[in-house]
Amino acid sequence: VTFGPGLVGSLLVGLSMAFQRRAVEFGQLAGALRREGFAGHITCGGHFPTFAHAEVLERFAAIDSVVRHEGEDAICELSDALERGGSLDELATIAGLAYRLHDGSATTTPVRPLSADLDALPLPKRVGEPQIHLGIPAAFIVGSRGCYGHCTFCCINAFIRDAGGPKYRERSAANIAEEMASLRRERGARMFVFHDDDFFTRDPARDLARVTALRDALRRRGVDDIALVVKARPDDLDEQVFDVLEDVGLLRVYLGIEAGSTQGLETLGRGVDLELNRQGLDFLRRRDVYTCFNMLIFDPDTTLGSLRSSLELLRAYPEVPMNFCRTEIYVGTPLMRRLERE
Repeated sequence: VTFGPGLVGSLLVGLSMAFQRRAVEFGQLAGALRREGFAGHITCGGHFPTFAHAEVLERFAAIDSVVRHEGEDAICELSDALERGGSLDELATIAGLAYRLHDGSATTTPVRPLSADLDALPLPKRVGEPQIHLGIPAAFIVGSRGCYGHCTFCCINAFIRDAGGPKYRERSAANIAEEMASLRRERGARMFVFHDDDFFTRDPARDLARVTALRDALRRRGVDDIALVVKARPDDLDEQVFDVLEDVGLLRVYLGIEAGSTQGLETLGRGVDLELNRQGLDFLRRRDVYTCFNMLIFDPDTTLGSLRSSLELLRAYPEVPMNFCRTEIYVGTPLMRRLERE
């Protein structure tokens, strides 16, 4: 791997360490940066290193620090501290940071509060050509943070709870619409893929007000030729809400099915029953909305009987694209704590 001279001479490289199973690859990337001559500070952030910060710093000598929880403010403060020399005293003033002391041991600063006003955050910087999805320029967008679910396997809920903040925060409809209108004008984006942890809130009246406000804000900005992709749980689905979303241009829903057996739903803490999963798939089938879903078909408590139940669900919806996998045991989650106790 080779890197340009501009990178070698920079003060800071930040790695968004997405996906727990790829942590080793990110550590190898940091090592490659060092071998190519990068002598600046390497930090990383994300759900996994937030919880496993001590292990990351112990295993990967090339990584100097971990930004825990949300990083927009911390990364700026870290950049400023490095410009002033980056002493340990400087690093100690940055909330939400884990780093090494002179003896090599890891330490952490106090937890940084979550961003209270998402509208106040600057919009993401988009670089390179837009991604093309089905021949259409696409843009990926986040309109809220958090989720009202209590899934035992999910690091999203654990991440928010560990920071001590509200379970769910959302940007205003006007703020989201302004970003979408800008992407439509400047980058030609027509397909907007929302990567919200959950686009909905379990409250149909609140969801209806929110999507209606978004539709109206988009129309005031002349955006009326787009497609939406969102994530939902089976207990999110509401006729009136989806009427408005289809009016905007709903194309696809990723539906959180996760398990096709009563045992699986209980182990994963989904808070829904098997019938509600089926009702959700039927709802989207009836509305002719393109749907896809995931199944954590193997979990720590799976039996042959629960596996058969999951396969029966798959047989009932053969036209719906899906994938299946084992339940990964994410650091910091209730499921991991349970397995550690056992």
